[in-house]
Amino acid sequence: MFSAQGKDEDGLNKRKVLVIILVTIAVVFLMLGTIICCYFRRKILCSKEIAGSVQKSVSAVKIKVSATRVMNGDAPHLQALSFDMIAAATNNFSSENKLGAGGFGSVYKVNKFGKI
Repeated sequence: MFSAQGKDEDGLNKRKVLVIILVTIAVVFLMLGTIICCYFRRKILCSKEIAGSVQKSVSAVKIKVSATRVMNGDAPHLQALSFDMIAAATNNFSSENKLGAGGFGSVYKVNKFGKI
């Protein structure tokens, strides 16, 4: 009906209700979009982690198989070197040939690579 000021209260109330409904719908869609985005992002990250884990496992198996083949003498592409050959190639483990040291010991460069 009409108020004392001459405004239509029903029209004003309908407009308020419409605004409230539209804002509520927008918020719901925004929340759903955020949830869906988070879900797919998590799914992608998990699949990458699984793929990385599988790759590490495959690499570990390859290393174990290769090590087993070397220990069994079943690796024809590897050349067995004697200590004397390595000492000669590194100039008797000269400090000039030392590249660095780590947890497994010192690392030396070989002067006559391929000619051992």
